[in-house]
Amino acid sequence: MRCPDCNRFVSYDEPEAEVDSYNFSEKQLTAEVRIVLKCAECGEELKEATKTFEKEITCPECGGSNLECDNIDSNGDSRFEEKDDKGKPIKNSRYLKTFYIANLVIEMSCLDCEHEWIENEVVEEQASFFEELV
Repeated sequence: MRCPDCNRFVSYDEPEAEVDSYNFSEKQLTAEVRIVLKCAECGEELKEATKTFEKEITCPECGGSNLECDNIDSNGDSRFEEKDDKGKPIKNSRYLKTFYIANLVIEMSCLDCEHEWIENEVVEEQASFFEELV
């Protein structure tokens, strides 16, 4: 992709993931996760994807539903689809599908038994579904 600031074709920097907003009520966690691809040269945001994440959570100790979501952290990563639809390995790198990932670390606490724990979740989007920002 051509960066408007650098005025040349550039590669992407490491993906960045952020949680725009989240809501926790009645055992249901809903979060808006934004994954951003930036220019490796200047840091200009070039592409983004926004995904909605939903999960039902109960306390692993007491099974209670009187819970509180203390914090959600995220970091970005990427992976390649290394096998085709039939399960055969893809030998030519041109045909690998790229997925960008938001690793979510969700800090939870139970108000009934005072148990605290961490939930780890993954939100991913295929590179071809990202929207261009410039």
